[in-house]
Amino acid sequence: PQFFERSVKGAQYVLSENIIQQFKECEDVFLVNSDRFAYFPISVRERKVIYYNILSYWYNFLTSRKIDLIFFEATPHMGWDTVLYYAAKHCETRILILERTSIEDQMLLVDGVAQMESVPEGYLLSKTKRELVDLVGQDFYQTVFKDSYWLKRSKDINAGSKNSKGLRKRLRSLFDLTGEILNPGNYFRKELQSAYAYNGFVNRGRFIWFEQFRKWQVCRLSKYYRAMTQKVNFENKYIFFPLQSQPERTSIPLGGSFEYQALVIEILSKAVPADWKIYVKEHPRQFRRPSIGGIHYRDKKFYDRIRAAPNIVLVDIDEDSNKLLQHAQCVATLTGSAGWESILMGKACMVFGSPWYSGCRSCLRVHSVESCCTALGAIQRKTKDEVELDLLRFLAYYKLKFIHSTNMQIFAEKSQKSSDELASNLARALMASAEYGQGQFATTQDEKVTL
Repeated sequence: PQFFERSVKGAQYVLSENIIQQFKECEDVFLVNSDRFAYFPISVRERKVIYYNILSYWYNFLTSRKIDLIFFEATPHMGWDTVLYYAAKHCETRILILERTSIEDQMLLVDGVAQMESVPEGYLLSKTKRELVDLVGQDFYQTVFKDSYWLKRSKDINAGSKNSKGLRKRLRSLFDLTGEILNPGNYFRKELQSAYAYNGFVNRGRFIWFEQFRKWQVCRLSKYYRAMTQKVNFENKYIFFPLQSQPERTSIPLGGSFEYQALVIEILSKAVPADWKIYVKEHPRQFRRPSIGGIHYRDKKFYDRIRAAPNIVLVDIDEDSNKLLQHAQCVATLTGSAGWESILMGKACMVFGSPWYSGCRSCLRVHSVESCCTALGAIQRKTKDEVELDLLRFLAYYKLKFIHSTNMQIFAEKSQKSSDELASNLARALMASAEYGQGQFATTQDEKVTL
């Protein structure tokens, strides 16, 4: 915040009422997302001042330079990059965003947030399953059904967070914590935690105490949630809705208006038949590996509001998600991987946000009670074979859009391809897309580019 505040002084362009009004959507997204950067809540007015400073900086930056393209390595979700994204759109500067998929080593380049292209109606409708598999490629088709390194890592973290520490590890942790608390040097060393960015960075000693207080809060909230859960009856007809961990880009901004997930649950509650249930399961990391910045995104009122809706059953966090997916009449999600896993099982899903797989015609976008009712009817009519064909058409349509690469070193290290080759593929796709436009390139599994 201090950097942007200093940069405003002497700026060539001063924000006008007209400019501020044109950026209202940006302001809304920024304010919702900014909670993750203030462990101690600050007023809306203070956050708006920070926002105006950032907007002024990027507006001046872009209007005083000739910039042809801005590349984001992931969906903008850190406040400052959110404003840059909207400022670039306003200035009609070309934007490219790298979107990670659940398919191993496969990335997408998109022209904007929530800009996933849908498979056209009637696309390859006359093709048989065998013909579509041949078109997609047998090896690639098989890869789609394997968990990517990203999904494996996420599931391992979730599973690891369930394991309680033994007595020896607990004593060791207590010993280490005591040593950190008693170390006088920690009270002079700054802790660069983004959760304190809008409060001013804290020293390491104070941070340790805040972290313990946060753990205590989460422990209480976890017990409150568990006290409201009920045993799953798999004989019931139900929709499975797994809550997504927050704060994450998958909810803000990709969840759009539904980042407050209680709104989704209320729509589902109104739309389902009277004899159906909605099984809602909290994300494992929301309690067991909580982020400091997540303090503002779950509280008792959130769970009370969910529980008050008819047909809602809160599910224990240790319940097997895979089993819940398999027995569900339908899977609903904001943007989570549960929707993709549902499609791989041969079940159409409904989404309330904009996940990377939303272009598949067995992924139905929902935005109201009415559209939810329509989606439920369509999902019940779709057979497993029809969903499988929709998946194949999606893969065929996106075949030239996928980039055999990654955006993180930890995944590059796990890949069968070399880091140089993954980087080369990404660079080639970026250059081609910058020159010809989105989707006008292809990266093969074996081609290597020399830069």
